[in-house]
Amino acid sequence: MTIPERTALYKLYNEEDALLYVGVTNNTRVRWAKHATDKAWWGEVSRQEITWYADRISALAAEKEAIQRDQPRYNSEHIAPAAPTVDETDWGYQAIAEDLTARIERGELPPGRPIPTVADLMVGYRVARQTVRSAVAVLVRDGLVETRGRRGTFVLGEAVRTVSVPVADPDEAARILQQVMRPDQVAALIARLSDRL
Repeated sequence: MTIPERTALYKLYNEEDALLYVGVTNNTRVRWAKHATDKAWWGEVSRQEITWYADRISALAAEKEAIQRDQPRYNSEHIAPAAPTVDETDWGYQAIAEDLTARIERGELPPGRPIPTVADLMVGYRVARQTVRSAVAVLVRDGLVETRGRRGTFVLGEAVRTVSVPVADPDEAARILQQVMRPDQVAALIARLSDRL
């Protein structure tokens, strides 16, 4: 007979008390030492919170619930894509890229946070791996996200986004800029350009 092993649900916060990560372990000291060596965000951690469960199954269920409810900055597992906003038969890579772009613009996927994994996006949109990869490539091209090797694909902040516009086609350049900039940013750009003319 196997005796259930007591398991900890841990939450890691930064100095602003923003939730960074949720995980489970039966040895927090060992797990945190591992995080310190393989998680780029470990230096942000300023506070830990631990809740012990009687068994691993209970802790894993609580972990999944906490991630879905609290949306920690560096967990991507258990964070499902938004419900489809177009008919499922229309989920080509461009439609997925547009949906993810809208989620980024609404703040559902904030800067510095990873987008859902390729596997999660495949399940959420019911598409093949290559379709998801093509959609993510569009987001990379548009300067909305960057891939960081095995750590995942992360949303970029507005300050680091770059957009290419066709200089020879002012109407197309304006259309592209209006899609990626807020109205106040477009107005500020127009004012700066007017000052230089």
